[in-house]
Amino acid sequence: MTHRRFKEMHDYDWFPDVWRRGMTDFLSCFATCFFQYEPAFPLIAGMMRKSGLRKLCDLCSGGSGYLLSLLGYLRKNGIAVSGMELTDKYPNLVAFERISRRSGGAVSYISSSVDALNPPFDEQEIRLIFSAMHHFSPDELKSIINRARKDNCAIGLFDYCCRAPVRAIPQLILLVPHIFIIMPFAGPFSWKKMFWTYILPAIPLALLTDSIISRWNGYSPSELKAIIDKLPDNTYEWECGSKLNFLRTGKVVYLTGCPRPQGD
Repeated sequence: MTHRRFKEMHDYDWFPDVWRRGMTDFLSCFATCFFQYEPAFPLIAGMMRKSGLRKLCDLCSGGSGYLLSLLGYLRKNGIAVSGMELTDKYPNLVAFERISRRSGGAVSYISSSVDALNPPFDEQEIRLIFSAMHHFSPDELKSIINRARKDNCAIGLFDYCCRAPVRAIPQLILLVPHIFIIMPFAGPFSWKKMFWTYILPAIPLALLTDSIISRWNGYSPSELKAIIDKLPDNTYEWECGSKLNFLRTGKVVYLTGCPRPQGD
């Protein structure tokens, strides 16, 4: 974990919002269409059964369309969800409203900025982070985890970005063609997004640049375990590893933690 880390373009405050929305809409659509996070759903169901918690709070939500698939999976497996809330430092409100509407109101969202490093709530829940682990340094991940522990929340971190050149290089080569094919169907249609994709391709260039950075910044299960091993006590049950996605085109790296039942 000593390699140098780089900040992605869309993490900067100056980054144009229309470009950021286009990027998060594409990434959400891609993750949903190619079932990137299907392997994570049983892990989240297990967290809910183990902890007894029924509210899910998604940090760093982005376009977050795959959360509708998660909601469907939980319902299909008989797991009641008392609430699912979307949050982001740069909230994509158009996408959030669309997801909330499509869920029939089961998914809510916070319209103001929410920093995953300092969430403004302290109720007991399961906190989830998809596709954003690589945005944070090891110390920042430790801070996110410790905040969840302080609030007695379960936490699940899931990411398909990792430093694996054999898989990453073909994915990066195919990324731009996928952007041009998928973008008209990614999130609510917007002529501004079309302009910045097909006329002046700022969104594809930013996506390609950030995809290279995100894979360089990605974590391995052993690196996540090293973070957990430095925690001060053993009041949580931790699991970390990786699972091949549905189409076997990549891996989901994950870290989950649940409060231990009292008496253990």
